[in-house]
Amino acid sequence: MCPPNGLNPPNVNPQNGWICNPPAPGQDGCQIVGCVEQFFNIDGQVPNGCECAGTPRVSSLATCSDFPQGYLGAVGEAEQLPNLVIGTIPLIDNGVGNGREDWFSVDFDENDANGTRPNTGSIRVSFAMNEGLDYRFEVYRSCNGIAFANSLATQYGVGAPPVREWMFFDNHASPLQMPDPAKYSDSVGWPNKVYIRVFRVQNDNTCNNYQLAIQRTNN
Repeated sequence: MCPPNGLNPPNVNPQNGWICNPPAPGQDGCQIVGCVEQFFNIDGQVPNGCECAGTPRVSSLATCSDFPQGYLGAVGEAEQLPNLVIGTIPLIDNGVGNGREDWFSVDFDENDANGTRPNTGSIRVSFAMNEGLDYRFEVYRSCNGIAFANSLATQYGVGAPPVREWMFFDNHASPLQMPDPAKYSDSVGWPNKVYIRVFRVQNDNTCNNYQLAIQRTNN
């Protein structure tokens, strides 16, 4: 019978979490095939059960939405979000909406600043922690949108997605004085609200952690 006698491994799904697959008649063949939500059996060992804790769903979302579990807060000029969740996504990304991702939302109210545009501060999203450099993120204006669409990735200093750092600012010198004038436009809409999708790109099946860093500096 599964689990093996005398063992009570943690975080195994009590419903259909086990399978009996003995290598030979009379030998123990208990294998873990299902963990409780957001726990993962990374090492494949039975005694320690599902030992890797994924990003808690009380402070993240599995899909893009405005539900409060993924809302990180509002950031005004000269502010930084404190104590952001430490997350873990053990498996490499399998595409938007397919489960191996964490979603968050943040407000950057254009009027929450010391002046009007372009004096509304500079947005910066990066990683405070990115173990193994395993994680990247994308930024969306809406849940049904496209990553970095509507000129989110045309501001000066922004690389192509996916990224480890993203900035949005429009208090530039005149375009002709910029290193790449083609990347600047003074008609780009301010991102009052953005949705952030975090995912893993390398070192599959490991329990490395990440933590976002989100701030809005003075111009």
